[in-house]
Amino acid sequence: MSISRDLIGRQAGPRSSVAETRWLLSFAAGLGDTKPVHLDTTVSGGLKAHPLFPVCLEWPVILDLGRDLAAEDLGSGVAIIHASHDTVLLQPIGRDELLTTTLTVVGLEAKKPGVLVTLLLESRNAQGDLVSSTQQGNFYLGETLDGPDAAPPARDEIDTRPPSTWSGSAEMVFTAGEAHLYTEAARIYNPIHTDRAVALAAGLPGLLLHGTSTMGHAVTAVVDQCADGDPTRVQRIMGRFSGMVSLPSRAMVHWGEPETWGDGLVVRYVVESSSGQRVIDRGVVVLSCDSGP
Repeated sequence: MSISRDLIGRQAGPRSSVAETRWLLSFAAGLGDTKPVHLDTTVSGGLKAHPLFPVCLEWPVILDLGRDLAAEDLGSGVAIIHASHDTVLLQPIGRDELLTTTLTVVGLEAKKPGVLVTLLLESRNAQGDLVSSTQQGNFYLGETLDGPDAAPPARDEIDTRPPSTWSGSAEMVFTAGEAHLYTEAARIYNPIHTDRAVALAAGLPGLLLHGTSTMGHAVTAVVDQCADGDPTRVQRIMGRFSGMVSLPSRAMVHWGEPETWGDGLVVRYVVESSSGQRVIDRGVVVLSCDSGP
């Protein structure tokens, strides 16, 4: 199948969601993040969502785009892999906020595995203020691009290469039911992660953990060790999904010493499987220097 360059500018949404207290609580708990700011409804300053929570708001509009393309015979049967993630957080998400999310296709690039499709996903609050902005890269495997490349808009560049030495590491233990817990907590339903028959039919070796779940666990570790446990300091989350996390399994997240970048700090990280394979590469968490609201 050939993907037309006319796909640039295609939109999906808007989709409105309420960041219900129950949703915020379960998402953090599903990532094993038990900080009071995520789980205690009496905490001073109010409950705040886990920094990776915007993925929950983005999933429905991604599905909308997929259904539209399938209806036009542009996406039916295509194997799609979430390749990269770059979320900018403008403000923390609080309980029961009304948020509206839109999607725009902003990049199409021919690569060796297929066509890299870059999506811009923006979530705004009831006042119309931008809360989060994500550039998400997805490989449409085996496909070709009809026309020249259209690179996505550039963002502030950060050196994502791993540092020469790591300043800390933490083990992450993933149970056989990890993907099921994350599915329900995030409300991100994709049966290849929870139904073994579906996963095998798709050519996978078995159940695999969502990339955003792995990333969420890594972000929690970085916040705990490099941000004094304050998730409201997270301003940006980046990473490239370079491998698979089978279930059950163990993985290691390694992070570098926080480095000054602009008015904030940059912490570079990677996640490796128990066999030493990189499953998240070129990871970055940008932190403000001071605690948030």
